[in-house]
Amino acid sequence: MSETDGTWHAMSQQDDSAQSTKRCKRCGEVKPHSAFSKRIQNEDGLAKRCRTCVIQYTKPKRTSYVSDDPTQKRCSKCREIKSLTAFSKDKSAKDGVKRRCKACEHNYYVSNAEAIGERIRKYREANLETIRERKKRYYDAHAETLCAKKREYRAANAEVLKEKKQAYYVAHRNAHRESRRAYYAANSEAIRARVRAYRIANPEIIRERKRAWEKANPDTGRIKCHRRRVRLKGNGGDFTRKELIAMRMAQNGVCAYCRHEHEPRALTLDHVIPIAQGGRHEAANIVLACPVCNYEKGNRTPEQWANRWYYDD
Repeated sequence: MSETDGTWHAMSQQDDSAQSTKRCKRCGEVKPHSAFSKRIQNEDGLAKRCRTCVIQYTKPKRTSYVSDDPTQKRCSKCREIKSLTAFSKDKSAKDGVKRRCKACEHNYYVSNAEAIGERIRKYREANLETIRERKKRYYDAHAETLCAKKREYRAANAEVLKEKKQAYYVAHRNAHRESRRAYYAANSEAIRARVRAYRIANPEIIRERKRAWEKANPDTGRIKCHRRRVRLKGNGGDFTRKELIAMRMAQNGVCAYCRHEHEPRALTLDHVIPIAQGGRHEAANIVLACPVCNYEKGNRTPEQWANRWYYDD
């Protein structure tokens, strides 16, 4: 017990001759017990301050949060009267907004970020299933609205989303590939069925896409075509795009057969020993020839083509 409390207690013992009276600690007046609130934790079971002093002490704090103007409200933290737009929404409140303004809410969260984050993490860990069920119910009830908002956002931020997607793919390329491989392995039949159904339903779109891709990637298209033929024949071998670029630089636009100069990209792949005759699809069996020579040579070897009048008979 402090010295002040001891002094006040002694005065109360001397002045309170009757058991039905008590001295108020704040105003010092002797008042009946009915003027004090009950406090079970105290020795006499009554509060130390009378009700009048308690009301006068707490009155400044009980200033109404509602302003005379229905479009304004007093913040419970900074005590300033502000427009309702300066307060966050709260459905449980009578006026539909929170007691503290947005600025005070922001300051509170900034100064207590770690404690709030820890409290949120603990709640989520303890109520994981409840949160999932709540989110599912909300999504089911507002599916159309949420989808419409997503479409609007994607349309308005297409370039930003594209850049984010590309940056994420570059940073997580290996994990992305592994994930796609695992998904394809687990759903290969369903994916094939879906692709077949799409191709049957959209043949014109598939053709247009193929033509556009072949026009934009002529070298890669030719290599893929040759690889397919080799795979069907079972001749073996492999010829990459890097080897094709190196061969273009080496021949410098000169046809391997007629020795005339052409545009480097105008030269086409030709197998010295044709695939039809068992030739392998590899750099040692490939040269670049102009379209005329490649067409005339056909599926013959250079010797057969040079003596074609003998073989044509």
